[in-house]
This record gives sequence, structure tokens and C-alpha cells, in this order.
Amino acid sequence: MFSVVLATDSPWVEEDVRTELDGPDFDLTVVDSGRAAVEAVLSGRVDVAVLDMQVGSMGAPAMVAEIRNDLNDRVASTPAVCLLDRAADAWICKKMGADECLLKPFEPGSLKRAVRRLAGRDRVGPGVARTRKR
Repeated sequence: MFSVVLATDSPWVEEDVRTELDGPDFDLTVVDSGRAAVEAVLSGRVDVAVLDMQVGSMGAPAMVAEIRNDLNDRVASTPAVCLLDRAADAWICKKMGADECLLKPFEPGSLKRAVRRLAGRDRVGPGVARTRKR
């Protein structure tokens, strides 16, 4: 089972993600602030962070940057998927270190595939990935 944190304050985004990640493979936790998402990831118990582009006063790029700046390599390399309002926002998310960007509303199955792919690898340092054995 993969532990996923979703940061959103949008009911329709939460519903879409819950629909996409429904099932025994995913343990989904929803938080409604960027700070709560960062804290969840920093706890070290999250396999993938799914971050809405704007959650309250914190955007996905800022959340990714805070996660990437953690001193613990395992936490700092937690995969992050940004849910974009505009395709043009992908560049800033990628620049901050996002692993994947999906334009809302995302295609059915695309988030599930991304989370499975990202959660199935182990990061051992910046830019280094290996397959996780589960």
C-alpha cells in the first residue's frame, strides 16, 4: 500500500483524486493547507505528495521547494505530483523539483499511474533513483 498525501482546499479536486486513488493500493490523507502537506511529508511516512497548484496561501511550487530543502535525503526526495490550473505553470513546478505535473482536470487513470510509478521507486539522493522492493 502506498501512502499518499493530497494538499487541496477544493472539494472537486479532492473528489477527483479520491475517485482516482480509491482502492486497497492507496492510503490517502487529505490536508487543506500547504503547511500541513509539508509537515506530513517531513514526517517521513508519505510515499507520494499530490499538491494542488494553490492551497490557501501556499502554492505547489513553494511546497515542493520546502520538501526538497529538507536535510534528510529520503524525505527531500519524496516524489511530488503537482495538479496544475494552467499548463504554463509546469515550468515553475519542475524548476522547484516536482516529479510530475498534471493539468486539471486530469485524464482518468493518469494520476493513479503516476503515483504507482513514483511510489514504486526509492530515491537515494538527488537525481538518483532505484526500484523499490515492496
